[in-house]
Amino acid sequence: MKLLVLSALISFFIVFVPSSFAYAGVVSWFSKNASLNLQYAGFAGDASIGLTLHWTEKFHTDFLYGQSKIEQDSPVEQISSKIVYSPWIYSINNQILWKIFYTGLLITYTNDNRFFVKSPSPFPEDNYYENNALRSGLVLGTSWVLKPSKFRQFEVYTEVVSLDSLLVAYYNNPEYFKLNDLFGAGIGFKIHF
Repeated sequence: MKLLVLSALISFFIVFVPSSFAYAGVVSWFSKNASLNLQYAGFAGDASIGLTLHWTEKFHTDFLYGQSKIEQDSPVEQISSKIVYSPWIYSINNQILWKIFYTGLLITYTNDNRFFVKSPSPFPEDNYYENNALRSGLVLGTSWVLKPSKFRQFEVYTEVVSLDSLLVAYYNNPEYFKLNDLFGAGIGFKIHF
């Protein structure tokens, strides 16, 4: 719940404070370059919501808040950020953009007492076990941007993500992993402001 409140406050300051106190150029920039992001899976939570900032047509940053359910337990809250680069973009009739391939980095933090940044106290050293609350990963995906009007754009994307811990475990013990054990798939939808 703390992460939800924190995410709401950050979103408020990113979206609403500039429109209230800053000059018109900042408001104009946000209205052209920000989008609401909804994502299912992909190591950002079973369901996540967030804000995307489009720095250029090829480069954007996602900020997501999500929840995952672990077996019968209560939901686990996560905050994630992705930095993404799309080197190849194909335009169809100026109405559809296909980002053929994009790649990026993911950082995710899980706020739950079952996850930790330092080993819990019963262990002999602070680094006895590897941190499991803060993870990084690689993102590969593709997306379609639909421009039905001058004022709104919609984007549908799909991606695969692999976390650092999975890649290290595979490197150390490749005989115990199948290729599909290394990746999590995600699908998402963006509405540009």
